[in-house]
Amino acid sequence: MEIFKGVSGIYSITNKLNNKKYIGSSKNVHIRFNSHRNDLNQNKHYNGHLQNSWNKYGEDNFVFNLIEKFNDLDNLFIAEQKWIEYYKSFIDDYGYNMRPASKSSCFGFKHSLETKKKHSERSKGESNGNSVLTEENVPIIRLLSKDEGITSSSLARYYKVGNSAVARIISNESWKGVQPACLSDDKILELKKDIFKNQSNSRVISNEGIKNIKLMLRDTELLMNEIASIFNIDYMVVKYIKKGITGKYIFVSDEDILDLNYNSLAEKIIMSRRKISLKKALEIKLLIVYSNLSLTEICEIYNIKSCVITRIKQNSHYQSGKIEKNLPDYLTLPNHLYKKAENKIKERVSFIGFLTYGQVMEIKDILRNSLIPMKQIAEKMSISESTINRINNGISFTEVLKTEKPIIRKKKYEKSKLNEGIVIEIKKLLNNGELSQKEIANMYNIAKSTVGNIKYGVTWSHVEI
Repeated sequence: MEIFKGVSGIYSITNKLNNKKYIGSSKNVHIRFNSHRNDLNQNKHYNGHLQNSWNKYGEDNFVFNLIEKFNDLDNLFIAEQKWIEYYKSFIDDYGYNMRPASKSSCFGFKHSLETKKKHSERSKGESNGNSVLTEENVPIIRLLSKDEGITSSSLARYYKVGNSAVARIISNESWKGVQPACLSDDKILELKKDIFKNQSNSRVISNEGIKNIKLMLRDTELLMNEIASIFNIDYMVVKYIKKGITGKYIFVSDEDILDLNYNSLAEKIIMSRRKISLKKALEIKLLIVYSNLSLTEICEIYNIKSCVITRIKQNSHYQSGKIEKNLPDYLTLPNHLYKKAENKIKERVSFIGFLTYGQVMEIKDILRNSLIPMKQIAEKMSISESTINRINNGISFTEVLKTEKPIIRKKKYEKSKLNEGIVIEIKKLLNNGELSQKEIANMYNIAKSTVGNIKYGVTWSHVEI
């Protein structure tokens, strides 16, 4: 049907088995063909006679044809009328047209009151063959949405319908004649459990629970994740309640007070944040700034929650002002903190298992003070060369202090084909740009990649022109 793109004229839909035809006209036959096919395949075509025949015989037994090209759009209906009369397609035995007049838009044609009533009843509720919902589901949907604050998307997933279908029910655009539901609290809770059973972003919470969460958000300093842990729900549920997405019909007045049990629990959580003294907070800040310990390791040293460490790091802790005043007095870790951090580093090394703290120190001494290649060190220690390289670059088995730099083994260049004088010459030639890297490599009998490494500072970066 690609050949009909942009063509206006008269077309037919023909049943190959009984030669019955439907005659129509369009200013774009290609689009009209696609529209007919989609409606027929979805069982929603306005022509019931053609739809029933399509359902009975199947799409393969129908063919779309262009009868006549017709560019005079003002007289298109007249041409259509001519072909309807020619094929007698308005008669049931010969075709599928609903009436002899060629008014494809149905203008001027009025259905009788009885026909209108039939169409109305056919499209209502369960009488509609496409409907998934029943009259029992509809009032429950309205109740759960308006009174319980369950979102239309959650209801749509539960009843396996589209979001728009649920939205139309809630706004009374569809299923208008259905009476409201009256359910017990136990039944509502059971339904909510079923709805949220397979939805990971929510868990069931009662109306009273939602109200208490709103009061906690309003009257306490609790964080949303702390409130979620109290009610054993997902963090996102608390977030939705705060934004007014969940429980939007549950209101909190100025006279409402948080339940005493929840209030005492909130106070305990807030006080547990403040158990840490200024001295400990200052020590933690120093370890964060000057040591190579992770936040988790600092938590283990002081046996406190990671959120406290994070607040100190981000300067959002209640003692942050005092910490900042005292911090400039230190330039590095005091001895007692250095020992704490060193012990933790030792635990980290022993935990990895294949090297002890002493072996790591031995490897670092060899790297600093000898010319033994990394490969030989790796063979001696029965580890991979990449591990030695990571130790050398300060990636693995770091020291306590962050100030330590990777080990630079300048003496290793003594056995190289190159020396600092030759490297300076190569760098000058590269700066001049007269010779290519390959030509320079041939001059000094070295690999082209060696010249590239010198150019980009991968090797001999300490040598300056």
